[in-house]
Amino acid sequence: MFPRFVLVCFLLTFGSVSLFSQSGNESHGTSRASGSIGTSSIGNFLEFQFRPKTRDLLNRETGFVPNSESQMMNAAVRYYQDSGRLELTRLNAIRMFSLNPYNSVSKSKSYGFDLGAESITMRTLSSWEGFIFDSPKKEYHRITPIHGEAMAGYTFQPGSEKGGSPLLISLMAGVKSHIHPEFKHNFRLGPEAVLNVLYGIGDFKFQFYYAYHYYQWLQNENDFTANLKLRYSVSLNQELRLEFLQHRVYQETLLSYHYLF
Repeated sequence: MFPRFVLVCFLLTFGSVSLFSQSGNESHGTSRASGSIGTSSIGNFLEFQFRPKTRDLLNRETGFVPNSESQMMNAAVRYYQDSGRLELTRLNAIRMFSLNPYNSVSKSKSYGFDLGAESITMRTLSSWEGFIFDSPKKEYHRITPIHGEAMAGYTFQPGSEKGGSPLLISLMAGVKSHIHPEFKHNFRLGPEAVLNVLYGIGDFKFQFYYAYHYYQWLQNENDFTANLKLRYSVSLNQELRLEFLQHRVYQETLLSYHYLF
């Protein structure tokens, strides 16, 4: 099933026309390769990431539609030191965001869409240890389910009618799903509420992303995503990034170098 899914995503991706690029003399490269080191609640890890096209929200915007993201077949693999194995951490077959500032003139809406696969951390309770010690031992393992997400809402930018400030605040609602045999009913699906904040100044750009995912109605555990990112542009096609990520049962810190070409 999974190889067939990857093939379908590949055909969808390269059969699509990018809606987000535009002409510009100082635009960054649309392909990306990055290397990362990180530490997490389940051990230290190394990560390699490759994207054949085009850009994400933390890249420079010159030469592209502002406040947009369009990633095609972005893939990341990790090696966790404690487990001693490689994992497919992320595959964004198609990932798009368009954060259009709302004002009295444009009344624009914002949206986001993501289709692919992503690794998540699952918790297993050891019931016999909970019976003896009255404190269930928590065991964690990683799975890589098929993933789909769609959201829509509004983005607010102070002074957007007069050119705008470097601050963008997006409020969106949507649906997120994962398909994997370890979930009740083999999948989890539920509504989500999303807050996304972007602030850029000079060669620095900050992003704070928070989403709450409600899965309990299908007997799966609710979750949340809290993500803080800092990007520094070393040059037009080189970036350093520092990221902090937290879910209900997992957290990590990541330092990465990105080369765009």
